[in-house]
Amino acid sequence: MRHKFFVIILSGFVSGVFISSFVNFGWAPALFFVFLGGIFGITYFFNHSKVFGAAALIFIAVGLGQLRYVQDDLNGRQFDLQNKVGQRVLLTGIVADEPEQKEKARRL
Repeated sequence: MRHKFFVIILSGFVSGVFISSFVNFGWAPALFFVFLGGIFGITYFFNHSKVFGAAALIFIAVGLGQLRYVQDDLNGRQFDLQNKVGQRVLLTGIVADEPEQKEKARRL
């Protein structure tokens, strides 16, 4: 039984992140999915139907997956290089070891 809950929650969360990675919906649809999951959860509490319980878990997990992706966008990790487009950039570094020479390739 716990295995089913874990699969439902994990698949919902991954689906939310997957959907948000292609289309940026923002906060509103993510919160709507969490709200809809809460409505299904309340319905499950009164009716004890497994369909409502599974729907509640899926909608909440999808909403939380979308919220996680929106939060990652707000931290600015996705757009760090957007400010540098069209500019000349100088990168410096230190070579710590010699490259490995393989039979047909060289690994840096």
